[in-house]
Amino acid sequence: MQPKENEPKDAIDGVEKSDLISFIFKNKWFPFVNAKMQFGLNPKEYKKIGDNLERVGVLVRGENNARILNENVTREMLENIFKCSDSNDMFAPLLRDGNSFTVQKL
Repeated sequence: MQPKENEPKDAIDGVEKSDLISFIFKNKWFPFVNAKMQFGLNPKEYKKIGDNLERVGVLVRGENNARILNENVTREMLENIFKCSDSNDMFAPLLRDGNSFTVQKL
């Protein structure tokens, strides 16, 4: 997927990566209504971001199928996922390394 017109280089679907990280760690989950209000995401954009974060282990399913922050994920890990990803369409997955996680280079 091509970046949106006038999208900052360090953004995903128009959302600054640093803002997305802060949002997820502040809320401890990724609710659609809040993401829509704060970032103006439509359902397709929300689903794409949420699916990718879930696929790489940042978000897991919680009560009522909510997308919640994996308690083993740190802010630094999420920053590294975004840094190590070649595109905004496919985030680099986390790999378990003993009792910690590392980011797989794509």
